[in-house]
Amino acid sequence: MKLKKVLGTCMAAVLLVPSMAMAAPAPSASAASVTPTVKTPAADLRMTFSELLAAHFEYQVMTTLKEYQNAEDADLAQDMLEANAEEMVKAVQSLYGAEGAKQFEEIFSSQYEDSAGLGMAVRSKNMNEENRVKDELLQDFPSELGGFLSTATGGNLPAGTATQVLMAHEKDVQDVFYNYINGNYEEAYQAYDEGYKRMFVIGEALSGAIVKQMPEKFDHTKVDTPAADLRATFSQLLGAHFNYQVMTSLKQYQQAADAGVAADMLEANANEMVPAIQSLYGKAGADQFAKIFSSQYKDSTSIGEAIRSGNMNDIQQAQDNVLKDFPMELGGFLAAATENNLPAATATNVLMAHEQDVINVVNNFKNKQYAQAYQAFEEGHGRMFDIGEALSGAIVTQMPEKFGGTVTPEPMGPMKIWLGINDHIIKVDDKQIKMDVTPFVDKGTTYVPLRFLSEAIQADISWNNKTKTAWVMIGEDKAAFWPGVDYVELNEQKLNIGKDVMIRDGRVQVPLRFMAELLDWKVSYDKNTHGVTLTR
Repeated sequence: MKLKKVLGTCMAAVLLVPSMAMAAPAPSASAASVTPTVKTPAADLRMTFSELLAAHFEYQVMTTLKEYQNAEDADLAQDMLEANAEEMVKAVQSLYGAEGAKQFEEIFSSQYEDSAGLGMAVRSKNMNEENRVKDELLQDFPSELGGFLSTATGGNLPAGTATQVLMAHEKDVQDVFYNYINGNYEEAYQAYDEGYKRMFVIGEALSGAIVKQMPEKFDHTKVDTPAADLRATFSQLLGAHFNYQVMTSLKQYQQAADAGVAADMLEANANEMVPAIQSLYGKAGADQFAKIFSSQYKDSTSIGEAIRSGNMNDIQQAQDNVLKDFPMELGGFLAAATENNLPAATATNVLMAHEQDVINVVNNFKNKQYAQAYQAFEEGHGRMFDIGEALSGAIVTQMPEKFGGTVTPEPMGPMKIWLGINDHIIKVDDKQIKMDVTPFVDKGTTYVPLRFLSEAIQADISWNNKTKTAWVMIGEDKAAFWPGVDYVELNEQKLNIGKDVMIRDGRVQVPLRFMAELLDWKVSYDKNTHGVTLTR
C-alpha cells in the first residue's frame, strides 16, 4: 500500500486544515473529533495577563487620581499598583527567566512612580514637572517596554505594535484623570471603560505572541479559540461590572458628583451582557436575564444610600436583596439556562460571595480601613474571572457544536500552489507571496522551504532552536522535522523521507515529492519555466 493511502489523511489534517472551529484542543487527526474547552494552557495564559493588566489599569487610574486628591488612601493605591507589577514580574520570570524579569521590573518601576508623580504635579500646579512626567508615560515608557516585549517574544509582538498600544493605554489613563478632575464625568467614565477593555486586547496579543514563540510550552494550544474568546468576553464584562457596582455603591454613599454617572455605567454594562445571553439563549432568555439583573444595579444604589443614612433597617433590607434574593434568582436562571452544567447551588454561592465583596469594599472604605478595602477589591475583581471561567465553561460544555464540537476535518485551503526553482515567488491560487529563499534541486531532488509551503497551506510552523526542530502543527496534531535527518515524526510516528531534510540560507528545506505524496497532492513540472505546480 502506498504511503499516501496510509497517512495522507493524517498529514492533511496537520497541514491543510486551518483552525476550522478554532476549538481548543484542536481536532485530533486520528480521532477526527474534539471536545472544546475554555481551559487550555494558552487560554489560561491569556486570562492571566488580561486579569493582571486590567487590575493594573484600575490601580494606575486610582494612584494618579488619589495622589491628585491628596486622599488618605493614596499611598495604598500606589502600593496596590506596585504589588500588581510584582505579580507581572513573576509571570515574566516564569517565561523569560530572572534576567528578563529584572529588565522588565526596571522598566515598569518608572511607570508606577510617574503615575503618582503626575497626580502630584497637577495638584501642585507644577507645569514643568507635569509635562515631563506626561512625556515619560506617553513616550519613554511605551518605547522601552515595547522594545523589551518585542525582543523577549522574538519579534512575534513587533516593537511598533507594542509601543503604539502601550501609548494608547497611557493615554486612556490620562484621559480618565484629566476628564475627572475637570468635572467631565461622562467622558471620564467612557475613557475608563475603553481603557479597561483595551487591557484585554493587550492580554490577548501578548499571550498570542508568547504562545507562538513557545508552542511546546503551551501544548500547541491557541489563545483565540471560540471557547477562549467566550471566557474572555464574560471575564471582561464581569470584571467591569464589579468595578461599576463598587463605584455605584461607594459614590452613592459619598454623595459624589459622579454618582449618577457610575450608576449609568453599571446599567450600561448589564445591557452589554444581554446581547451575549440572547445570542446563546434567545430573546426570551435575554429578557429574563435583563429583568433579574435590573434589580441588582438598583439595589447597588440603595446600599450606598442606606449606609450613608445609617438606618439599620434600610441597610439590612438592601443587603438581603443583593446577598439573598438576587443570587438565588440569577443562580437559578443560569442553572436552568445551562441545563445544570452550572449547578444552581454553585452559581448562587459564588454570586453571594461576589455581592459580599462589594459590601466589604464599601464598609471598609466607610470605616477608613483602607488596606482591607483594597484587599476586598482585589479579591472581588479576581472572583469575577473565576465566574467568567465557570460560566463560559458550562456554556461550552452545553453547546460544544457552537464552540467547536465534534468536527470531521475536510481538505481546505488552496487548490493550487506554484513554485519556481531558484525563484523567490510562491503563488497560492491567485495570490503571490515573496519568499526570502528559493526552492532548489540537489542531486535530482527538488527541495522547498518548509515554512513557506506550510504557511501557503495554512498550517502553523515554529522552530525550536534548542532541539533544532521544525514543528508543523494544528492543535494536538504535529509533525517534527530535523535538519540532517531522513525521516519525519507525525504524531510520534516515524515516516521515512528517503532524503535528508536540509538547512539552506537559514531555512529548513524538505523534499517536495515526499511532501506532495504525503498530502496526496499531484505534482507537475514545467521544464521550460522550471516551475513546479501542486494541485488537489
